[in-house]
Amino acid sequence: MNLIIVNPDSKQHIMSIRDFSNEVGKELEIISALKRVEKESESINSNTICEMAMSMMGQKVQNLAIIQGTRDNRLIELTIINQKDGDNEKNRDFIKKTTDYSFNQLNAETIVIFSNHQDKALEALGYESLGNDPGMIPYIKDREKTVGIGMKRV
Repeated sequence: MNLIIVNPDSKQHIMSIRDFSNEVGKELEIISALKRVEKESESINSNTICEMAMSMMGQKVQNLAIIQGTRDNRLIELTIINQKDGDNEKNRDFIKKTTDYSFNQLNAETIVIFSNHQDKALEALGYESLGNDPGMIPYIKDREKTVGIGMKRV
């Protein structure tokens, strides 16, 4: 599975995302995020990060991530939207690749994902649950730096 960064100027990307948003029932959330991505892509020196990433099978979007944050404090929030009949292993792979992209390409120090339930897949990827409030559980992951022999959180 390849991680595809959404190009707001690509008619194919836009059509695929619109089809996906109808399919998963999150049209308003996804289309408004897409408009923010279009706006941010026009301003070169913006402090705001607003991108989308997706994985596709054929011409169909399987997973979509809305990537939002700020460059100065290096905090990024990922909103992950999966196919309703999605494969858990593919979903975990997508989250891992999106996390890696956020750390390596967008220079994030901290990533947060909000989940509406306990998510073992996020925990397996090194995300730490910050609460057990049903409906909106924040999961956070900090950049790991290689120090001496192993990995150390900073």
